Amino acid sequence: MDGTPLDQGPGRSNHRFAVPVIFPTGIFAGRPYSTKLLNGVDTDVMPELKTTLEEARRMIATADGLLKTEVNGTLDQLNTTLEELRRPLATADTVLKNADAVLSNTDATLLGKNAPVQQDLRDALQEVTLAARSLRVLMDYLERHPDSLLRGK
Repeated sequence: MDGTPLDQGPGRSNHRFAVPVIFPTGIFAGRPYSTKLLNGVDTDVMPELKTTLEEARRMIATADGLLKTEVNGTLDQLNTTLEELRRPLATADTVLKNADAVLSNTDATLLGKNAPVQQDLRDALQEVTLAARSLRVLMDYLERHPDSLLRGK
């Protein structure tokens, strides 16, 4: 500063070398603080404000410590629970894989196009069809030659 008094306009300090402090935001944005007001706040409110801030800091530190303890305890319990779940889940995974293999084998054995059961069923149906055809031929023959039962041909 060059030692010249500042502008004595509204809201400006009457102190010879005071630097005006400007509100940065809010409804007073851009307006200068009154040094007198700041001095009054400094002597009247500052001790109370400092005490309140110290109490708030202590409360936050206490809450932080409690939260850390609780969160760590909860995380330990969660880790224990997850460890306990890993074994049953691994067993369930193995059981499901075995069930899938059994179902795949069953599907291939019973339902596949060339499955042995399918082939056996086809063979049995073919035999029944041949037997039915033979019975039909016999019935036709007996209808035309009823005396063959008596004579033996």
